[in-house]
Amino acid sequence: MRVSLLVVPLLALACATTPATVPSGPPTISAGRPSFEGKSGGYWVWADGEGWHLRTTSAGPMRDFTGVISPLQGGKIEDLRPMRGNSRYDKLGVTEKGIEFRLPTQADVEGFDWKVTSGCNRFELKAEGEVTPGLVRLGGMGDAPPQIPFDLCR
Repeated sequence: MRVSLLVVPLLALACATTPATVPSGPPTISAGRPSFEGKSGGYWVWADGEGWHLRTTSAGPMRDFTGVISPLQGGKIEDLRPMRGNSRYDKLGVTEKGIEFRLPTQADVEGFDWKVTSGCNRFELKAEGEVTPGLVRLGGMGDAPPQIPFDLCR
């Protein structure tokens, strides 16, 4: 009985003295371009001095990649450039939501580049209509986001 009475005050003291971590905003993306050539299907996202880049890959069968990338912190999307001519993509453009896209990809690499004035974006990405964080690789380290949607800054 005496031991359990001591545990409660010790737990309360530990909770009271542990500093709370306050997020300082969206996380930043790791530096560098990922290596995606010859890799299985998925999203590849990175940022560098030229802006932001998104690529989709499929090592074989057709994959349907869709999503919306929205600027954060009052930013604006600028200079959206398809990797290939727009005629290859079912949908790619800037709307009131941000960049909306549909990139069918088969045994190839597809994608686009853009700039955002705030440096920060929210990514809502799907593959075959499903949210699958494990198919998304971020920055030079190729880390997967913990969930979708996710926010990133450079």
